Amino acid sequence: MVTLLVTLLLVWHPFKPRESASLLIWTTRGVTELQQLAREYQQRTGVRVRIEAPADFVARFELLAQQGQGPDIVIWAHDRFAAWYQAGLLEPVALNSTGLSGCREEAVSALRQGNSLMGYPLQLETLLLFWNPRLLTHPTADLTELATIDTQVPRPLIAWDLTSAYYTWPYITAGAADVLQAQPGKPMRLRASHNSEVLQNLSQLQQGIQQHWLAADMNYEQIMARFSRGELAMMLGGPWDRQRLDQAGIHYRLAAVPALSGRAAQPFFGVIAAGINSQSQEKMLAREFLEQSVLSPHGMAIYRNAKDAGLMACAVPQAASGFENALVLGIDKGVAMPGHIAMPLFWNSMQSALSNMFQQRQSAVEALQGAELRINQH
Repeated sequence: MVTLLVTLLLVWHPFKPRESASLLIWTTRGVTELQQLAREYQQRTGVRVRIEAPADFVARFELLAQQGQGPDIVIWAHDRFAAWYQAGLLEPVALNSTGLSGCREEAVSALRQGNSLMGYPLQLETLLLFWNPRLLTHPTADLTELATIDTQVPRPLIAWDLTSAYYTWPYITAGAADVLQAQPGKPMRLRASHNSEVLQNLSQLQQGIQQHWLAADMNYEQIMARFSRGELAMMLGGPWDRQRLDQAGIHYRLAAVPALSGRAAQPFFGVIAAGINSQSQEKMLAREFLEQSVLSPHGMAIYRNAKDAGLMACAVPQAASGFENALVLGIDKGVAMPGHIAMPLFWNSMQSALSNMFQQRQSAVEALQGAELRINQH
């Protein structure tokens, strides 16, 4: 009888937060939309939710969380979550949690660690081809076709940050298999320096530079500036670039990333996810806000309006925009960024290798061997 009475009381009197309870969220994405959801949540529950976008917050979160401090919720790309999760900085999320039933399987899978998730999936994003219809009649389906495009179109025809592993990886691995082995719980292994497809791909990119259809040494800011001025026919970018291009007033269209010599490019896709700080004093409130506000159909509809939003991971809308359809194509072609503790080492090692390679300080084999030496000894 006592047990029944306690159960009924819990049903009739749901959890009420302390009067001083509040939540702090750190993110750089969808800030305005999350602030709207935070206001609605406060009106409904009386709990204040602060949304902040501090500079260099990834490093700050790692430092503060280890000291039992930091935000209650951190929103970032999922590839960082593995290191945080294994260090005990993130609270596990049960697979049967409210709100996850309507989420895309690829988003959930990218966050899976054993029988739990490292966080709540919010959106998916990957590389897209931005192209200028005033310079081209149609986007290219294959990079090697660019050598035959009308010479009156300004050179280079396409650009991306060649030293970024995120941007160049689709063309390192086009047509190649098992280049990066990154299973959770096992050592990461890079097998690239003696892969014939990888070396052929990199050789073709070098030819593109020599034939002047591929930019050799343009950084991100230079690429954005030239495309924004209508001086660059195509660039690789992502949802994070749309707001800036829209503000510049440049007319552009979107397509999936092109192939390379008939070999489909394999872009990474990421899941922007919300993780709960394991040291948070308000874990129950954090779950409630994420599950009942952000991941609800209403919350996802609001979040979808963000200028830097990708493809919503949950409560998927019936009608997709052209932008979202292009993202779906890219995600279908691509692979999830590994949720592996060694991903920071991978990014740094590959950036160094690509920089040495494209600045001709090392051959492709030498540069890749250097990256393998750093990664495979980990």
